[in-house]
Amino acid sequence: MKYRLQTLINWVRIGLPKSLERQIMLFGAICLVITIVSYGSYVAHNQTKAAKESIAAQMMALAQNLAAVDAHFLQTNEPASIEVLTLHTATVPGIFSILVTDTNGKPLTEVVNKNGSWSPRYFVTLAKVPDLNGPKTVFETHAYDSTHRDFLAGQAGTLSAWHRIEADQPLGWVRVSYRLDEFDLISANIRSQSYKVMALAIAAMLLLLTLLLRQPLRALREATEFANTLDNTQGNTLKVSNRTLEIEALGKALNAVSSRLNTQITDINNQKFALDQHAIVSITDLNGIITYANQRFCDISGFSQAELIGQNHRIVKSDEHPPEMFEAMWHTITQGKTWNGDVKNRKKDGSFYWVNATIVPLLDSNGLPHHYIGIRTDITANKLLEQHLQSARDEAEAATQAKARFLANMSHEIRTPMNAILGMLKLIQNTELDKRQQDYASKAEGAAQSLLGLINDILDFSKIDAGKMTLEMRNFRLDKLMRDLSVIVSSNLGAKPVEVLFDIDPAAPRTLMGDALRLQQVLVNLTGNAIKFTLKGEVVISITQMEHTPTHTSLRFTVRDSGIGIAPEHQQHIFNGFSQAETSTTRRFGGTGLGLSISRKLVTLMGGNLELKSAPGQGSAFSFTITLPIATDSAPQALPLPANMQVLVVDDNASAREILTSMAESLGWQADTAENGAAAVALLQARVDTRQPPYQAIFIDWQMPGMDGWETMEQLEAINTDKHPPIVVMVTAQGRDMLNQRSPQEQARLHGFLVKPVTASMLLDAVADALANRTQPTTTSAPVVKAKPLQGMRLLVVEDNIINQQVALEMLRGEGAQVSLADNGQLGVNAVHQAQATDQPFDAVLMDIQMPVMDGYNATRVLRQDPALAHLPIIAMTANAMASDREACLAVGMNEHVGKPFNLTQLVDLLQKLVCQAATRPLTPNTGTLKTSTKMGGVAPPEPALPPQDAIDVAAALERLSGNEALYGQVLKTYLRDLATQPEQLERCLEQADLAAACRLLHTLKGLSATVG
Repeated sequence: MKYRLQTLINWVRIGLPKSLERQIMLFGAICLVITIVSYGSYVAHNQTKAAKESIAAQMMALAQNLAAVDAHFLQTNEPASIEVLTLHTATVPGIFSILVTDTNGKPLTEVVNKNGSWSPRYFVTLAKVPDLNGPKTVFETHAYDSTHRDFLAGQAGTLSAWHRIEADQPLGWVRVSYRLDEFDLISANIRSQSYKVMALAIAAMLLLLTLLLRQPLRALREATEFANTLDNTQGNTLKVSNRTLEIEALGKALNAVSSRLNTQITDINNQKFALDQHAIVSITDLNGIITYANQRFCDISGFSQAELIGQNHRIVKSDEHPPEMFEAMWHTITQGKTWNGDVKNRKKDGSFYWVNATIVPLLDSNGLPHHYIGIRTDITANKLLEQHLQSARDEAEAATQAKARFLANMSHEIRTPMNAILGMLKLIQNTELDKRQQDYASKAEGAAQSLLGLINDILDFSKIDAGKMTLEMRNFRLDKLMRDLSVIVSSNLGAKPVEVLFDIDPAAPRTLMGDALRLQQVLVNLTGNAIKFTLKGEVVISITQMEHTPTHTSLRFTVRDSGIGIAPEHQQHIFNGFSQAETSTTRRFGGTGLGLSISRKLVTLMGGNLELKSAPGQGSAFSFTITLPIATDSAPQALPLPANMQVLVVDDNASAREILTSMAESLGWQADTAENGAAAVALLQARVDTRQPPYQAIFIDWQMPGMDGWETMEQLEAINTDKHPPIVVMVTAQGRDMLNQRSPQEQARLHGFLVKPVTASMLLDAVADALANRTQPTTTSAPVVKAKPLQGMRLLVVEDNIINQQVALEMLRGEGAQVSLADNGQLGVNAVHQAQATDQPFDAVLMDIQMPVMDGYNATRVLRQDPALAHLPIIAMTANAMASDREACLAVGMNEHVGKPFNLTQLVDLLQKLVCQAATRPLTPNTGTLKTSTKMGGVAPPEPALPPQDAIDVAAALERLSGNEALYGQVLKTYLRDLATQPEQLERCLEQADLAAACRLLHTLKGLSATVG
């Protein structure tokens, strides 16, 4: 239903006129016709009904009157009187017959109207009368009957009114018959009059509607005409005089649009004018035919507008671009996208010009292009300049390449003789020279080193300036870089009263990725300048971690001195090559002024910016921040051993005390400070008096006012009464050559010697080495050889530090173990696999963590990949002692973790435990040896002679004991004595199910047997 209604509405819309005026008139006429016709029809219907009711009432009144009179005549039997009365009574128009019958329908008399006159008519047929028991008056309507019709009844049918004649009883019936065609004439007359009235009413209403709509429609036509001419008459105003609100609002809106359009067109014209002054503008159709070209286009191309309009844009084509460029351009703009590029065009005179063209498709409502607008800028001058620049660039590159070749040749040609000079000077110094000759040689070497440094600076400066300097990204240890820097700085310091200090953030990662050589070069340059321009005081090199992510860290490097400072007016140009703060500076301090320039450029290559803060007389601070990747194999921060060590820092320099204290605390130590020797003596005396634990380590400066480091150390030794004196490490700016001038007795008091600047790891290593190398007290009693707990064990120590190798080797060999060494993790893995292949596997591996080539973590991972080595005991041996470090070791497959310096007793117990647990092959002693031991029982044997060569490899045993036959005799004696009780002890261990003791006993037997050969 809804669809049909919508379809009907659509059809109606199709048939509607397009004019609003006609639509209003049509709808108005339809509404008026429907309204007036409906009302007229209603009125006509009511009038027709009223006329019909009036006729019926007249017929009934006539019938009643006749019935009343005829009743008397019927009672007196006067039928002639009835006929006469009826003839005189039939006066109602349209009545054509009056019939009087008895009760049975027998006609008594009938009069009819023939052509306007009444006359009697006689019937012999009975009439069908109504029921006597029914109503007194009955109306009957008879349709037209062409077969039995009464010719007087007409062709529209009849209407009959029956009325009963009665006195005391029914006497008969009176029938009055009416011709309905007479009524039709009355109805037609009523309708005709109604139609005339309706037509007049409709005409009057349409006329009134036309008059009412004339002014609004005229206003609409004016608004339409105004809107149609807005493109030419923008800015004009439409007069609004109509009182209709909608028309008035429309007029105001059109006026506003006209005003805005005028403003916009003015702006567009201004923009177009400005664009025409600068840009070359053209519009083409989809085929590239020019439909518009501005004057600028004509001026630059040499064509007139008449010559351009209607021509294809190829008229200015230069034919110097590849077809692919234009194919790409057309492919872009036909898809509705903007194309931009540089195009070389040809003028009318054949010369060329360059434009930067932007071609924009003009899209229709469907998003498809219908025209293209090209906006171009003349770049001919730029292209010519580019050509000149390219030529100049080519020449510069050629010059740069020549310069680079020259620098390479000069580097080789200069460095080669310089290295020879330095080498020969070193050889000369190694010969016997008197003091004068030694002085000459030293000064010549210093001058040669200075010259070589100058040459290196010039070459680096030229290399950076030529853009040939590249950075290498390699893993490096920050602490090693600072150690090397310390050596370089301390060697350059000489006897100058300047302290150089390191202040390194303990949170900084130890292993980074970057160009360590260039970073060290920057720090050496900055530190060297700081030392050069600091007559006395201090130079502090600090490293602070600014930001940290899992993969990168941002470190701020600062070199601060207390030197002469730099005036603000000189700070701008000191980074220029061959420049210093002022010319007098060069005369006073020397140098080329290249160091800072090279440093700034290197820092820039690293992604940072070298900054300066300085004031005359207040020193200078050079700083830069760079972001470096954290190396994936970065090991955890080293922590000191033992933990919570009590240390004393003695230094008269407040900065040095603060930095050394911070380093000690970062290592987990508890540090006290003393500003001079007297204060240190007082502190130690107070601890002795109050019976506090003594200091475990003391770091003493050499040069201090009043009491120097040596005097302080002597007095501290006099106060100390503990049987374990503290470790004494001299931390000073004096070089080792100054130390060599002290007596051997004084040097023997030191457990370590560090030259400033120092790092936390240098402090840690100094203490660890001192603890490991501390001399054990000796006794004069005869040596007693006893069974060693690690006798027979084959151990591998994987350690890169030579001193640590020596310590582990001597201590473990002293406990009876056979020790092999490997300098790094890769060599350790190779040694384990080689031992497996020769059926002489190691019983355990002591693994350092941080090593070159391959660290301990990766080495352990490689070993654990071999199923045959799944149960090989691997013990981490490192200075890191945090719980997280132990967890990291266990996570990669290590069995345990011991710290440096290790406790020998604990290490021996741990080795016995792990080796016993991992043992899978029982050791079967030689039966002959067991029998000999059994026979000996508990009786002390006589002094043994060296056994025959076929039973024991005496030569190998003596080689292990450095040929000491007396010592070998003692060992053999102990071996034979212990061997006598071994079987009995072994059986007892097995009976008690003490496998650990049995395993330890067998390993002891194995070790002793190996020792004696």
